[in-house]
Amino acid sequence: KAELVGAYRVLDVRPGAPGRARRGDPPMVGRERPLRLLEDAFDSAVADRTSYLFTVLGTAGIGKSRLALEFLNSIDGAARVLRGRCLSYGEGITFWPITEMVTDAAGVVETDGPEEARAKVHALVGALPDGDQVA
Repeated sequence: KAELVGAYRVLDVRPGAPGRARRGDPPMVGRERPLRLLEDAFDSAVADRTSYLFTVLGTAGIGKSRLALEFLNSIDGAARVLRGRCLSYGEGITFWPITEMVTDAAGVVETDGPEEARAKVHALVGALPDGDQVA
């Protein structure tokens, strides 16, 4: 930078606070085919009541996140979307993305105690096929 830029110290992090929406994204260019593949697979999954797994690979900055966002925008509420992040640090975080998705789907919030969280997850998944209950 040619001139000084002010710096700020983070004093607090608000869990669950929405991120900032990007403004003025230009139209996606040159990714029509991958987007169409995702949309066709989604249509097939809905019609056949099955699932598909896609891995989007590419070098940094190529537009993987943008492609995923465009796909999610294209299905516009036709499915419930759950998100989970893989953390790059910490121990015992193998199932962190699944934990995030389940707690989001169940409506568990940070202020819920263990019993309330367990009740919400139980209400979400109910009894297991063999009659056992979720612990």
